[in-house]
Amino acid sequence: MEKSKANVTHQFIATCPNECKRALSQELLSLGAIDVKSQKRSVLFEASWESAYKILLKSAVASRVYLKIKQVNAKQMNFMQSKLSRSNLESYFKKDTTFKIDIYENCPEEIRIGKNQLSKTVRLAIEDRFHFLKLPQPRVDIKEPDVTFVGFYNGVDFILSVDLCGRSLHKRGFRKFNHLAPIKETLAAAIFRQALITKPQCIYDPFCGGGTMIIEAAYQALNKSVSIHRKKGSFDMENMSIFDKDLWRSTAEKLRNEMHPEPEFKLYASDLDSECVEGAKENALAARVEKHIEIFTKDFFESTPPEEKGVLVCNLPYDERIKQQDAFYKNLGDHLKKNYKGWKAFLLMPGSAGSIGLKPNSKTNFKNGSLQVKLCEYDLF
Repeated sequence: MEKSKANVTHQFIATCPNECKRALSQELLSLGAIDVKSQKRSVLFEASWESAYKILLKSAVASRVYLKIKQVNAKQMNFMQSKLSRSNLESYFKKDTTFKIDIYENCPEEIRIGKNQLSKTVRLAIEDRFHFLKLPQPRVDIKEPDVTFVGFYNGVDFILSVDLCGRSLHKRGFRKFNHLAPIKETLAAAIFRQALITKPQCIYDPFCGGGTMIIEAAYQALNKSVSIHRKKGSFDMENMSIFDKDLWRSTAEKLRNEMHPEPEFKLYASDLDSECVEGAKENALAARVEKHIEIFTKDFFESTPPEEKGVLVCNLPYDERIKQQDAFYKNLGDHLKKNYKGWKAFLLMPGSAGSIGLKPNSKTNFKNGSLQVKLCEYDLF
């Protein structure tokens, strides 16, 4: 890709849960995106290919990133097929590249066209384009495609895009030990963007489970790109002729050079369950941040702060993980008031959780998988 072309901006779509859109928008801007606009479960933005590569390697909040190919009116399928076939669809293939098509209809059921019809129209447009260029027709593979086209229909317009990621960006690849109730990596990253507005003396997660929270904190403390260790060929974008291998390598090298040799603040994690502690250590090792985190076995209710001041952030146990939840939350609040004066606390708990006896500065609703949860912020005096 020529330098002049590398700096031309393109339109992209980054997906995330609705409650994470603000954190994602801020992150995208910090990584070079422009004209950032939030919409339902996603954020639209423009970026050069260099900035897009940086976002793919470093975004901790985005679930996926799509390149927007074309937006057309979808009233008539023949018209839509003709318009799409005039796009440079061959740019998203290499020799023998296989593909599939995913369709999302975000409109009332009575005006939906149907996923099968929309998918067929996209497939016919691809066939028309390759026939026009006298190129061999690409093969559909719905199980293990090299490239996935993604269509969004809103009741009027159809947006055709292509998935640049392949494996979802939340799958960092470090989770060797699976905890009973893990927090999603992208949610943990969004929480830390809120918790780390000012640089703390330390971060402590006293209910660390498999270590996801503290590992995400380590990524931020080290300015480490969360997807920098993904294996070669694991991004679907690498299967497309538009992929610029040299620009990708140089962008990755810049990000490696921007990583801090030591974290900007100290990192501590503990759990009552020694198996979880060993699992968290294993996951930290897989994430290549193990030497920067002190992980130990400890009952939180017998703990003292690891530093004079800091930020306590944790995904509190719930449901089958604890009994007598009301007593647990009361004891938690009492222990924080007595032993963690001068600290801030960000506690992620079920939406139905009772009071811990402290007045929160703020509450933010999230979803962890299918569970409705809330993040409560406290100043501890």
